[in-house]
Amino acid sequence: MSTEELLLSCVDEPLPRRPSEATAAGSAPDPLVEPSLRQLESLIRGVLAAPPEQMDEDVVALVRHATKARPKFSVVLALRALRLEQGLREAQQRLIQLQWELAQSRRGLATSAGCGDDDY
Repeated sequence: MSTEELLLSCVDEPLPRRPSEATAAGSAPDPLVEPSLRQLESLIRGVLAAPPEQMDEDVVALVRHATKARPKFSVVLALRALRLEQGLREAQQRLIQLQWELAQSRRGLATSAGCGDDDY
């Protein structure tokens, strides 16, 4: 699949449900599906504050084409970026937790190994 076909296939994906739809169904909105406005504002500020970059003209053309094909493409793209960022943060937090648990486990093994030497 070419980059253009991949990008265009993503454009046709359904939009995430709105928070009002989620609450109407009786459940709280999933932050991975519907990021907050504060998170979106933070992403936009970060993009606008970044220094201009050299961009591949093919990439620019693909994004322009996607925007013409689906006017809300930039919104869908921003929401996807936020979901990916949230997933990354959660994975990083999980990694830190697992590293801590491993360190605790190793300390426990070292302590129990040290206690066993006194029995001889």
